[in-house]
Amino acid sequence: MSFQCFNITYGISSHQVVADMFPEVNLAIVGGASMVIKPQMYLFQIVPHDLVNAIWCIAFRRVASRRIKIIGEVALRDKMFVYDLDHQRIGWAEYNCSLDVTRGDQNNNIINTRQSRGNSTKGGNGSRLLQVALMIHLLLHFMFSH
Repeated sequence: MSFQCFNITYGISSHQVVADMFPEVNLAIVGGASMVIKPQMYLFQIVPHDLVNAIWCIAFRRVASRRIKIIGEVALRDKMFVYDLDHQRIGWAEYNCSLDVTRGDQNNNIINTRQSRGNSTKGGNGSRLLQVALMIHLLLHFMFSH
């Protein structure tokens, strides 16, 4: 498996150089939602060659046989996903994933969707793993099946 990679020369912080060199990616989702992904979230760094060079690779993969693109998990870090199975939709927002996770925000709203409904119940660790697996499945299905 190969990735599109770039050899970046930097001074103090390769993360800042990457943020300055590469654009944000805006994923337009069917239904009007969009997700902005910053360069640090769609690129991953391979071990630096030396103190001034690092290799950064794009975390998107194209699957030619299915005409889809796969977004690496690195692009989905620090995002809270909410699933509305009744209305067949998902929502998301930037989120510090080291904090506790609930299914609604403080105002009991689904985050970043066109309608505002939600529940505010806590899930345990097993529930969180199930949510992550479901999130990846639904995100890939909704984004790439049309």
